[in-house]
Amino acid sequence: MAITKATANAAAPAAKGDLVVGSATNDSAVLAVGTNNYVLTADSTQSLGVKWAAAGTGALAFITSANFSSVSSVSFANNTFSATYDFYLVHLSVTTTASCSPTARLRASGSDDTNNSYYNGGRTINIASSASDTNAATTSFSLGQMNTNNTYMGQFTIGNPKRTVRTFFEYGIATIESGNSYFQVLNGTGGFAATTSFDSFSFIFGANVSGNYAVY
Repeated sequence: MAITKATANAAAPAAKGDLVVGSATNDSAVLAVGTNNYVLTADSTQSLGVKWAAAGTGALAFITSANFSSVSSVSFANNTFSATYDFYLVHLSVTTTASCSPTARLRASGSDDTNNSYYNGGRTINIASSASDTNAATTSFSLGQMNTNNTYMGQFTIGNPKRTVRTFFEYGIATIESGNSYFQVLNGTGGFAATTSFDSFSFIFGANVSGNYAVY
């Protein structure tokens, strides 16, 4: 069906790919076709409220990272979590010279939340056996075990920390002993059983460790 200019305030396309866009009440204008592979994007600063723009790459949005040495705990900066995102991905890699049992806590306004509201559970598998790991109504998430000279690598998903709803937590952790003579894998999930808004996160190791983290 052909589109024609029906009223003085109506617009008609003049070329292949033109779009007719509402510019005001009972008014319209033509948006010329965009660059190849560009997508139509809402933009309130534009006169027509839309524009052509390059498509997103789908890459993770980097937020922050840090290196640390000989510390027994590490906390992200305040406001690492914001209303911009609901889900955060954390990569952690550390080494230790002493055995310890890492844990983690959610933070708000510069302080760890130590209420008995942490729940998590998973499955631990090593070269000799496998076992369940459960943690209920305690003051932190339990994150397995590190032995002397272990390298501990983890990936953690934190969901809805900033929103005033229950925060959930998923993790996958690999522990490798120096010389590759021992390894252990821990996978699990959990949550915080209160509707608290959080802006940061802490890892508590229980022994001095060195390593780095990155948040996306």
